[in-house]
Amino acid sequence: MPEGARIIPIRNALLFARHEYLQRVPTLSFIFSTLVLPAIFVAIIWLPTVAARRISGLSTAPARRWKIAIAGPDTALNADVARALDDKYPGEFQIADHLAAAPSSKSLAAQVRSGQIDGYVTISDGARMPVTAEFTRPDSILGDGPATELKYAVWLAATEGWMTRHGLPETSAARIFNIVDFKTVTVKVAPSRHKESRLAAVVVLMMVMFFSLLTYGVMVMRAVLEEKNSRVAEVLMCSTTAGELMAGKVLGIGALGVTQVTAWAILGALFASQIPGAFSTIVAMGFGIGTLVWFVIFYVLGYLVYSAMYAAVGAAFNSSDEAQQWNFIIMLPLIATAALLNVAIARPSSLLIVAGSIFPLTSPVLMYARMAIGHPPIWQVALSVAVLAATAYLAIAVSARIYRVGILMYGKRPTVQEVIRWLHYA
Repeated sequence: MPEGARIIPIRNALLFARHEYLQRVPTLSFIFSTLVLPAIFVAIIWLPTVAARRISGLSTAPARRWKIAIAGPDTALNADVARALDDKYPGEFQIADHLAAAPSSKSLAAQVRSGQIDGYVTISDGARMPVTAEFTRPDSILGDGPATELKYAVWLAATEGWMTRHGLPETSAARIFNIVDFKTVTVKVAPSRHKESRLAAVVVLMMVMFFSLLTYGVMVMRAVLEEKNSRVAEVLMCSTTAGELMAGKVLGIGALGVTQVTAWAILGALFASQIPGAFSTIVAMGFGIGTLVWFVIFYVLGYLVYSAMYAAVGAAFNSSDEAQQWNFIIMLPLIATAALLNVAIARPSSLLIVAGSIFPLTSPVLMYARMAIGHPPIWQVALSVAVLAATAYLAIAVSARIYRVGILMYGKRPTVQEVIRWLHYA
């Protein structure tokens, strides 16, 4: 019997956790915040960039193939421009059959208005310098359209023609455009040299941690209040203990938070897989395996601390309005952490930041930030984790005592003295 008595509480807590998890996973709010919200966030950031590249004509995958007419008295120069466009921008241009002679500007303008061509370039005689060119396009094309590419092709063809006419061999004309062979290489540097690039990992994961701790901590508080006000807790406690009930709430909603963060990570990886070189950039920014492992450690321990406090507040009060006043008080340490982030980035070894990275209510974010940016001493990391784990255990123990008495107390708002008596009584 003693052995079974030790097994039953764990089993009951897991049953409550499973119920909480399965009850909340199919909800519309969870699905929206897990799948739709990240998609909206990515669209807000990514779509304007893509649109700007499309408008400026700098997209690596052009949205259309430009049908362009080339007209002018120098048919050889016209052909050279067409060849330069085909060589430098393969697949982006379709040259209309207007190379031999120059139709009237009215005829070309009519074709532009009717949509037969996307524009035309009129080029002067290549033998007379400077060569002039004019690009005519419909006003329905946003920005400059393909004007940048056309300007380069005309410049290249006119310059090569001028060099050839002045006695320079064709090979020399080609070489002069490749006189400099410029390459970019990268070298690995120590992580402490990447503070600016690794800042993105700190900010993104800190926001995830802050949002998740706030959302699911408050969810624990509201779940406790719902059971208390509906008197469901009284029925459940006929067959279980208050500690098991609270543990089931914390574990079930915590598993919900882990599910959401994992889904975000998978969606982020799928999105990054569609962008060439994205994974190497992500690693350089600090999203390495070690950073993610430490994020999970601090996230889980931080959640246990804050969710236990929220559970105690939910059990102690009678309505969400009364408990909401304590919401801001509980979140003050995390708000202070966000305010100290700039200091942590600039001076991660300062006394204030070192103390904050060990203090259990701010260490989930500050110590993680120090580890992502630089290399704090091992003893400080170990001390921070140990203090945070001990605080999580203490917070759960104290909150369970408050929960045990407060979940069955109704009527008036408890005072600090009454809460202290609850701790002694429980």
